[in-house]
Amino acid sequence: MKTKIVTPFFKNLSPIAALTLGVLTLFVTAEISYYSKLILDGVLDIHIGPTTAVQAAELTLINSLGIIFGVGGLALFFDRHFSAFKLIGTLFIARLPFFICALAAFMVEPNFNTVFANPQTILDMPGLIAFGIISIVMLIIYFRLTYLALRESTSIAHNRLVLVTIIGLLTAEVISKFLIFYIY
Repeated sequence: MKTKIVTPFFKNLSPIAALTLGVLTLFVTAEISYYSKLILDGVLDIHIGPTTAVQAAELTLINSLGIIFGVGGLALFFDRHFSAFKLIGTLFIARLPFFICALAAFMVEPNFNTVFANPQTILDMPGLIAFGIISIVMLIIYFRLTYLALRESTSIAHNRLVLVTIIGLLTAEVISKFLIFYIY
């Protein structure tokens, strides 16, 4: 039996609905990450630290551009007949695990000065340990949801689709880091 988190509702969405829901997912995740002090400074990076609302919005925009050009560009190379709105929307919806990470970041209240002075104090912070475990699980789910978004939005064969997912996400990470480096 497959659950909705493993087999999401991508196929029931129109391209405009997928794009709208995807942008809404990005907006809400950026807002929650600001309040929980979660920094999403890359397509695959999750950090905890001080941030501003403007920085959270900028990083969300940069990550979105990385996903569009990295994963979407690679998908375009292998399949030219797909709806760009549906692909971008489903790729944005696939970032839903980062919303869960942003909620989980509320568990963490690290004192960074203490942690940097004595790294063993991390073992005395169960919220930080739980956040780390949740983050790893959410990254795995994110890879799976990205694969499913590509499978639903394109007609790329399975063996190529796995490579497009992995190489596309790594390319998106490089693009987002490149943009962050030159903007900040």
